[in-house]
Amino acid sequence: MEQLLYPRPDLDRLLEDLHDALQPRRRHAQLTLDGEPAAPVPLIRVAGRTVKGWPISPDRIRYLEPASWPGPVYAVDAGAKVLLDLGAYKVVEAKVAAAEWRGLRRTRTFGPVKRVKLFADLSEAAEWLLRIELEAAARYARHSPGALILLDRPLVAAGPSARRLFELLLERAWRVVGVAKNSSLRLSSGEGLIGYLYRLGEERMPGLPWYYHPLFPGLERRRWALGSVAVARLSPRGPAFRFDVHWRLADRVGVDAALGWLASLQDPGAPGYPYPLKAVHQDSRIGREELEMDRMLLMERLEASGLGGAVRAAAAAVAYKRRYIWGEGV
Repeated sequence: MEQLLYPRPDLDRLLEDLHDALQPRRRHAQLTLDGEPAAPVPLIRVAGRTVKGWPISPDRIRYLEPASWPGPVYAVDAGAKVLLDLGAYKVVEAKVAAAEWRGLRRTRTFGPVKRVKLFADLSEAAEWLLRIELEAAARYARHSPGALILLDRPLVAAGPSARRLFELLLERAWRVVGVAKNSSLRLSSGEGLIGYLYRLGEERMPGLPWYYHPLFPGLERRRWALGSVAVARLSPRGPAFRFDVHWRLADRVGVDAALGWLASLQDPGAPGYPYPLKAVHQDSRIGREELEMDRMLLMERLEASGLGGAVRAAAAAVAYKRRYIWGEGV
């Protein structure tokens, strides 16, 4: 008899839901006046807003021509972990790493530098991480006007402080591109956008690098959006990723040119992703032992400031739930 890890109804429902999410059925599709399935529409949701893009068209999948970037490249990434969980509040630690590159050769390393901040809502942490990455880019690349700056995140959800920093970067003619390793972009059919475009790219341009753009024309009118969203496969042997090219760069040189520069910066051992960003991502990771040490040092400072008792009391309830109710660490 087949041994199941989960109850049969749960497993059957899971398989059905996955089928609908990854392979939407024809009966779920909207139809045109001719009775044919309508092209799905990309959706982006940020800060409680949902914006519809243009219907997906195979004609917007184009060949991507790699082109070497002659100037310096600055890659910046900020890893983050919850340092103290106080229930209603979270103390978040960020580790910011950056480096200067010439092609695939690292010429300078900056940091890493630790940052810390208290949040009542963790959704605010994304804006903070974007801001501190922009601060690092402005500081480290200040002597290299016109440099290519790579950030390990989408260029959306930008508040006033992040927009001011962007203006500073643009005054120096810096070329800013955000790369998202993970993307929650979806289609109106319910399917993930990246997977859908990957299959479409395989049909249209098998064995070739390609890019799809535009997805959300008019997004530049949204105050919280800083970049034009594209999906690209930089290498025939790599997956597809989301790339956000800053509006001014997209207008000046074109999204295809900017993505061509990134195609020339791929990691030979793991094609499809810019190697400078992969390297600084490793530098920005916060290990478990490192986090514990930072937590201990912060508690020493809190004790000296007279806040140690209040912090321990707030953290105790969370620790109790995790250990004895949720079973973590038991």
